[in-house]
Amino acid sequence: MVSSFFYLSVLCILVVIVYTKAWRILPRSPLNMLIDFFYCRITAAEDRPAIFKDHLQTFPWLSQLEANWEAIRDELLSFVEKGTGMCDVRTTGGDELNKEGKWKLAMIFGYGKPMDEVKDYFPLTLSILEKLPEVQNAAFSLLKAGGSIPPHCGSTASILRYHLALIVPDNGKHSCLTVAGAKIPWGEGKGILFDDTFEHSARNGADEDRIVLIVDIFRPNLGLVDGLIQKLEVWKRTQDFIAGTQG
Repeated sequence: MVSSFFYLSVLCILVVIVYTKAWRILPRSPLNMLIDFFYCRITAAEDRPAIFKDHLQTFPWLSQLEANWEAIRDELLSFVEKGTGMCDVRTTGGDELNKEGKWKLAMIFGYGKPMDEVKDYFPLTLSILEKLPEVQNAAFSLLKAGGSIPPHCGSTASILRYHLALIVPDNGKHSCLTVAGAKIPWGEGKGILFDDTFEHSARNGADEDRIVLIVDIFRPNLGLVDGLIQKLEVWKRTQDFIAGTQG
């Protein structure tokens, strides 16, 4: 009895170790498939918008970020000037989104908590994020001049994605986010809320870099099982962010 329990425990530990090492390199990991299974009804909903035209009506508290966008931008610029810099985004989860090498990230908020290694650089930004309900992940995203991120889709509709534009060259004339075929130009200090399970891509055709703050937000009013899978997805995205900015 004891021997059987011991071997079963060892097997479980090995499965966990192998899975945690392997899930990032699988095009469709078991976690992705589990999430897709539970969220097929959300993804298939006919009335599910790809882009939220009035995002401040959906989440009024996002206005706190937009009201402080200049201070948030200045904290990021100070962070970069101090030599800390932003990290290249490497291939994670089987998606080749940074073949050009022009996409960089600085993750500051993961699984609902500030990232310890950068929290001293972003006191205002993090103080706002910590007060906002349903916010789980946040990162600064830099797309270099002439760069693009190819079309791709998120793994679950349980989480909505928000962009707050901080630095947009040429007033957005040459850079835009495309969601479900609709082109949305970024505007400094303005936010975009969208469902990233719809195909989306980004392009910066300007001669200068573009920077936005990316925020992952829980879709509200989900059931118990949905909520558990939702938390699992947040954990995965947090690990994906971290893995994508490390060698």
